[in-house]
Amino acid sequence: MVRPGPWAPELDAVAATVARRLWRAASEDFANAVPAPNAAWAWDTAIGLVLSLEEYPVLADSRYEAEEYRAAVRRIAHELLREGADPRAVVRLAARLRQDLGLASRY
Repeated sequence: MVRPGPWAPELDAVAATVARRLWRAASEDFANAVPAPNAAWAWDTAIGLVLSLEEYPVLADSRYEAEEYRAAVRRIAHELLREGADPRAVVRLAARLRQDLGLASRY
């Protein structure tokens, strides 16, 4: 995995499985910690605001499996569920977190 060049297809599959499992566990942890009926909506929306919008499943991309990405999504999901949250402020916070993570700006 640390060699230059593309990975073997088997390594790609393993990395994608690990990334999906990490994201699934983070989503489940969030839902258990935040007993809100719309916790799943907040989590999914936060993923869309923080992670890159790509034509492939970003949750299977090993580039996004680090804890700081999950922490950013968790923070935005909490903001989305906060009573009286200003959607524009949440979008601005997500943009700042994207910048902090080195992700391209969308706005």
